Amino acid sequence: MGKISPAQFAKSAITVVIMVGILGVAFGESLYRKANYVTFLTTESFPTMNLLYRDKLVSENSFTDEGGIKHRLFVFESEDHGGTSTCRVVVTDEDYHVTSTWNADRTNKLLNVGFMEHTSPPVLEIVRHDSNKSALTCEHLCLHMGVLQAYQYRPRDKSIMTQ
Repeated sequence: MGKISPAQFAKSAITVVIMVGILGVAFGESLYRKANYVTFLTTESFPTMNLLYRDKLVSENSFTDEGGIKHRLFVFESEDHGGTSTCRVVVTDEDYHVTSTWNADRTNKLLNVGFMEHTSPPVLEIVRHDSNKSALTCEHLCLHMGVLQAYQYRPRDKSIMTQ
């Protein structure tokens, strides 16, 4: 075996550095987003930092508002000691930084969570069912201002009453 000359070593090293640079530019952005996603899920799946209590990801959705800002919606479900499940809704920006969060009431069943279209600023709509009152509760949360409006719909004499 012959020795490698310093010129051959430098040429090989430069080739490796160029290839790593090209691959870093080509795949760096997608790996950055995937790393943020994995970090977000790991952090939000264990909100109490207790490894015995893990929240399960039930749903995820994304929405781009009229201003071009991308929002991501995640719904996590956790088991309570009494056998009931609770839901936690988390909204993030495009890079998975939490912008707002909401915890569902333990007595009500979460039916639907989603973004209302054609609203500026974006509005999150949360629909729950209260079996004690036989009512639907619809809550609207404005993501930029943090304003929450709640409406309750109850059947009364075969018609719907709004409170």
